[in-house]
Amino acid sequence: MNRTDIPPLKVKKDGKYLIRLINAGSDVHSIHTHGHHFKVVATDGRINPNPQVKDTISIAPGERYDLEFVADNPGAWPLHCHMGPHATHGMHTFIVYPGFEEKIMNHES
Repeated sequence: MNRTDIPPLKVKKDGKYLIRLINAGSDVHSIHTHGHHFKVVATDGRINPNPQVKDTISIAPGERYDLEFVADNPGAWPLHCHMGPHATHGMHTFIVYPGFEEKIMNHES
């Protein structure tokens, strides 16, 4: 998530998805999903035996997280960094279900 034209994550209702976050930069980021919770199933390549359920995760430089979620809330939902101006400078995209693509236009600046 390092530019303003990140394509949306297109999902289907009740699908199970994995998002891999890798912080290759030098800033800490707080990645947040609207409308969904996720399980942190792996940290830095190691499987988490008891995944935590969250909607926000802080990721430091050099860290990697695998997040698993079920697409169970139809709509167009922001997925972005909550740190200062990071989202407004390009660290944002959307989780979007079929039939809700036009809703993205209402969120973009």
